[in-house]
Amino acid sequence: MYANVYSKANSTNATKFLKELIENAPYKVCSIQVDVAIGLTFLLFVLPPAKPTYDGKIERSNRVFWEEF
Repeated sequence: MYANVYSKANSTNATKFLKELIENAPYKVCSIQVDVAIGLTFLLFVLPPAKPTYDGKIERSNRVFWEEF
């Protein structure tokens, strides 16, 4: 898991986060799985909205982040 805190949830910070993740990951990032397309140059798996059962661990992490930060 990789996380960071930003002052706003917007596309600029999302792009900044993904670039930071790619630079700092201890492995090559070949694909990502999200529910919104961002337009980067690697394979993107788009999940249908309102389906938390598809990605339960990520949804749980998101909840913890919202509650703690």
